[in-house]
Amino acid sequence: MKFNLRRLLPAALLLLSAVAPVYAQGVEEATATTLPWSGWWWPAKTGGLVLGYRGEPGALVKHDQVSGKSASQWEQGTYYHFNPAGADWWGHCHAWAAASLTEKEPVKDVFYGGQAFHVGEVKGLLTEAHYSDQAQFFGKRYNGNPGDDLQDMSPLLVWYVLRQFVAQNKTGIVFDMNPGPQVWSYPAYKYRLSYQPAGGNNYNAQLSIWVANFQVYPDFIGSLPEQNDYTFSFQAQGSQLVYGSDHWTGASVQDHPDFAWYPTQRRQDNPQVDFNLVNQLNLQAH
Repeated sequence: MKFNLRRLLPAALLLLSAVAPVYAQGVEEATATTLPWSGWWWPAKTGGLVLGYRGEPGALVKHDQVSGKSASQWEQGTYYHFNPAGADWWGHCHAWAAASLTEKEPVKDVFYGGQAFHVGEVKGLLTEAHYSDQAQFFGKRYNGNPGDDLQDMSPLLVWYVLRQFVAQNKTGIVFDMNPGPQVWSYPAYKYRLSYQPAGGNNYNAQLSIWVANFQVYPDFIGSLPEQNDYTFSFQAQGSQLVYGSDHWTGASVQDHPDFAWYPTQRRQDNPQVDFNLVNQLNLQAH
């Protein structure tokens, strides 16, 4: 199910005005309790979950050798998972983002069933196991079709989502950071927003969002931060935000989050993945 600001307006404006009852110059910032971990995004063009990345069989091949399953065969024959002729942006970044928010990070290699599973391979298996997670969505994906709105997500919806998840729930939230047709998913865990009066009922705002980056070696441990900065304007009358008055400004008109989501239930696309095995490997990797 997808949500837009019109449907969320009463709750969103109440949440935003509850903490800042008077819109004067101010700063708001929050950080999630647990940071998402960085991991490789396993592009479909390179098929690293099958072919590997360190001169060894891929994580799914090792998985099959100890489980008797055929996850690597399924992966290699599935269009968006493994496709040397696919688009450069096809991959598993959304699945990694979900896993990084909901699974504890593996931090050491595991030996199981005569196989060595490296940190990056355990992360890869966790990523594969979250490929089709059920989620709560905010905003609408831009596909470049007639009627699609490049300015969605609106600034107030981004602010609302950050406050609800990062500030109140103390959890991360996944954003597609590319406003165009391509999807580049990152788990956000921190934000800082400042705003100043700009005359009348107008305000200018600066928003920084920190996310965990996936441009790392698969065996990387920890969270590699990336800061994304945006600007927008809005209007307020007293303690009430004016719906529809918010607009991205400057470079942010063409560069802002497209939609956001939070994984609510783990679901895998690859039916041959043995999640009990994956979970056992991850438990041993701590």
